[in-house]
Amino acid sequence: MKVLLIFTEPREFVTDFLRVLENDINKLEYAVIFTRDTKNYKIHLRNNIVLTLNFIQLIKFGIKFKPDIIHTAGWKGFDTLLWWLYAKFSGKVLAVELDLKSPLKYKIIDNIKKIKHKLFLSIPNVILPSGTSGSKYLTKVGVPEKKICIQKMTVDINRLQAINLCLKKTNKTTFLFVGRIIKRKRVQMLISAFCEMYQYRNDIELIIVGDGPYYKSLKDSVNNISDIKFTGHLSGTELYNTYVNSDIFVLPAIQEPWGLVINEAMAFGLPVITTSDVGAAFDLVHNNENGYIIDTIDELVNAMKFLVENQIEIKRMGVNSKKIISEWTMENQVNCTINAWSTHLDKIQ
Repeated sequence: MKVLLIFTEPREFVTDFLRVLENDINKLEYAVIFTRDTKNYKIHLRNNIVLTLNFIQLIKFGIKFKPDIIHTAGWKGFDTLLWWLYAKFSGKVLAVELDLKSPLKYKIIDNIKKIKHKLFLSIPNVILPSGTSGSKYLTKVGVPEKKICIQKMTVDINRLQAINLCLKKTNKTTFLFVGRIIKRKRVQMLISAFCEMYQYRNDIELIIVGDGPYYKSLKDSVNNISDIKFTGHLSGTELYNTYVNSDIFVLPAIQEPWGLVINEAMAFGLPVITTSDVGAAFDLVHNNENGYIIDTIDELVNAMKFLVENQIEIKRMGVNSKKIISEWTMENQVNCTINAWSTHLDKIQ
């Protein structure tokens, strides 16, 4: 089986996926194309061989490589659509990782988008949504269930949990947000909820990790509150140390198809407070078991207040988070993906 994988950039969860794919599969031949922010294309082959090709060379490489399966992350970009067409007209299996909408948007799907999605989504042989929420949306827009294979999108939790981190917890209950500081993440809502609690207790703190267009204005608005800390963008060990030294993870976002930061937080044993409009909430966050699913600021305040006042619940829910996420390993994601490839390859052979 020969597979051509196409990603926009080598983000950490992508490189983890490829590393597990490389280590676990001996009979699979594959090449990986990264398409973003370069005049040329980076082609990664097995055994860490990297080629840099221009567009014409890339097309020649793809034809010469003769993949049985073309796997793309999404459908954005002219290059990606060309590969879709190549797969369609050359009889290759086309597998697509795709989450188009967050759960809240199930209720309102305008007819134009529904027609567009039906047209485009008729091309792939198999579509791999991150989890249950993505699968439900695809069904809603008319994708046959036989073409849907949940990928169980995750991070490499085994690698994260094996890292030697520095534990320097304070005597305060620490709430943590990680993500882009943009409107749909609703960081302002989290800050408002925290400030409401902060009026009557000083044993709490809020750490906001990330950057974005609202970073400066939000930071300036609370510069008189020492227990709200903006770190800017963090990655690697710095980010993981921040997780392990926090107590509760909060992602109050809307229009969030998945939210891998929830996987990360759970890998480090944190309870999670998130919204019903975050895709990962469907599969990973269970009310009163490892966190809370909220929608309003009042619900957010109540969830935060309850956990601060019941420290034993933080520990209990943290243990449950680790237990739930233990089923969402990178090895399982790779196996789900390979099974989808194999099943649909068998159907056309």
